[in-house]
Amino acid sequence: MPLLISLAIQRRRQHTWAEQAGKRWAPGPGNNSVYVFTDLDGRAIHPGDALTQFQRLTHEADLPPIRIHDLRHGAATMARAAGIDVRILSAMLGHSSTTITNDLYGDVATEAKREAANTIADQLAYREERRAESSTDMTTAKGWCAGR
Repeated sequence: MPLLISLAIQRRRQHTWAEQAGKRWAPGPGNNSVYVFTDLDGRAIHPGDALTQFQRLTHEADLPPIRIHDLRHGAATMARAAGIDVRILSAMLGHSSTTITNDLYGDVATEAKREAANTIADQLAYREERRAESSTDMTTAKGWCAGR
């Protein structure tokens, strides 16, 4: 699901929660929460609660134990491998310079390029093999016809 749609759905949830909470809604009646993710009363989710929930979900999904920060690193690695410009990725991650981003994720782009080159080489080799097989088949067919 696209990010903006997910955020719009979350905002609608918060409006419903705000109506249900009434005066208990943390930012105050009629005020939007300044947080993207809140509890049912509009307060920021405590980091410990988020961590507990994350660990429970990863355990239920039978995933190995990972840190929440590993998700950030994984997303950045995938973005870099997908060819996202280092300046954009650096800004998204809040790095003070692209040098930091390149130091951390520059080799990912190199590896992705290597894999792409290998895939292309494999395709070319496959096509050449098919062409050689086709050529051999035609030579055999011509010889068979000539010998008749």
